[in-house]
Amino acid sequence: MAADTQSGFRPMHQSEVVGYLRDCSDVFGRLAALFSAIQDKAGEASEVGKLAALGMDVASDMDNSVDAAREHAQKGGVTQ
Repeated sequence: MAADTQSGFRPMHQSEVVGYLRDCSDVFGRLAALFSAIQDKAGEASEVGKLAALGMDVASDMDNSVDAAREHAQKGGVTQ
């Protein structure tokens, strides 16, 4: 598909959007697992453990949010 002459970008296909969102969800899931491991090693009560718990919560929330967007795009399509 040709690029839009004004923006310089071509429209993305639904499968591309779904694939990118799946990759993002995977990365946030891995990041949450990393923060969980840091929290386990540092101890929940330590300052590092508390920061790791916060990072894990944010990464988990982003994983869930991106995965919901992926599912919506996959089932409902993408429009401009």
